[in-house]
Amino acid sequence: VFAEVGLDGASVEAICERAGYTRGAFYSNFSTKEELFFELVRAVTDRKLEAVSERVDGLRAQDAALTPNELVQSVLDGTAEGLLDVVLM
Repeated sequence: VFAEVGLDGASVEAICERAGYTRGAFYSNFSTKEELFFELVRAVTDRKLEAVSERVDGLRAQDAALTPNELVQSVLDGTAEGLLDVVLM
């Protein structure tokens, strides 16, 4: 819902309908739609940061001689698409 209509355009009713939950279930977990939105952003960001960390570890294991610039470029090359998901969300 947020991706389609934005934070301001999203209603709790639309969010609940799409998710298949009641308003009561929504409000037992979140005080506002903003709280839900920021929790979603946090969860997605945490997953993306974990993926970057795993990529760095993997690249270091493959080639310990990578310079910092090469490491950063390789990480960015491998995660740019995933980071776009965060921006679009």
